[in-house]
Amino acid sequence: IHWSYRKLCKLLVDMDEWSQVAAVQLLHRYARDNFVNPNRKGEGEAAGRGFAAETMGEAPTLASEMNKSVDDFYGEEQAGSPDQAAAQAGGDAGKGGVIRNPEDLITDDHRLLLRCSWPLLQSRNSAVLLAVAALQFDFAPSYEHHRCAKAVMFCMRSTRTAAEYVILNNVATFAYRYPDVFAPHFTGFFVRASDPLHVKCLKLDVMTEIIKEDQIPELLKELQAYLRDNEMSFVSNAIFALGRCAQKHPKIQERILKSLMALSTHQSEEVSCNSVQVTLAIAQEHPHMYIQQIAKLIKRYRFLVSPKARMGVLWLSSCHLTLHNRLGKTEEEVKEMIGVETFGKLCDLAYEAARLAALDFIGEAEEVKIQILNSFAKL
Repeated sequence: IHWSYRKLCKLLVDMDEWSQVAAVQLLHRYARDNFVNPNRKGEGEAAGRGFAAETMGEAPTLASEMNKSVDDFYGEEQAGSPDQAAAQAGGDAGKGGVIRNPEDLITDDHRLLLRCSWPLLQSRNSAVLLAVAALQFDFAPSYEHHRCAKAVMFCMRSTRTAAEYVILNNVATFAYRYPDVFAPHFTGFFVRASDPLHVKCLKLDVMTEIIKEDQIPELLKELQAYLRDNEMSFVSNAIFALGRCAQKHPKIQERILKSLMALSTHQSEEVSCNSVQVTLAIAQEHPHMYIQQIAKLIKRYRFLVSPKARMGVLWLSSCHLTLHNRLGKTEEEVKEMIGVETFGKLCDLAYEAARLAALDFIGEAEEVKIQILNSFAKL
């Protein structure tokens, strides 16, 4: 389509909405074949497929192609075109393999596409807006991405139809790729009471991916409110979101573990099981740092309604005995790492957990009985 490329770009704003969708998608595919991603960075990293080929000694290279006259590419005979100067600049930037300025890789035709598609971010049609956002995220310099983020967040907030989940899925894709761009807008992913379950769960996933450390207190307050929801599946997803936050930001683990402890004796088996499983995932690699939490879980063992939760408590109480296998060390090295006194305390807790479990051995579920025997075998 290169003969009509510039004309298509300039006609974008004059097309009807569904023609704009088709044209933007067509131009997006065209740009992938003919333009360079301006956000490639890093020493020794090629700026595009052509530069990668150049470093491998292949031919022809993108740098050499960009140095050719863009006028000839469009079938024009005018010398000294601005396009040629821009292409030369892009070629010079690529020779060193290090991109210092994204603008060095943007030719006039590349810039024309970006400039002509920007106004479509104000479209009332969500399909047009998402198509343009995808184009801009792929080919605009990273310092301009914030404009796309604002547009797609506004589109998501203003949609209250069945299309909301489709829009949210697209926004989630952008957010996973560019978390820093969407971090200032994380409150836009807060769950509404009217949201269906699948929308709520997707919003939780996005929030935990884009959150920054200084925003953690506000997010924790929101997630703890979700734990009081009447829908147990959503509460379980909120528990998993707390676990992801704890793994990404260790400083808040103590606060999260307090919430999980309270949920371990929940009436719902699903919620009780998931709270113990998330606690286990946090504490299993460093059990000596969570002795108090392990002791509290053991005290609540007889109040746990879920067999899987009981299994988790039994496994967690004796996980220090197999820590050397998981770390690839000897038992003596693990004892030195943990401390002999601390290791002894963990063993005492493991004996107590096994004793409490053995009292109700006959009435336990089969999988819990197997875990009890496993614990005694370790001890």
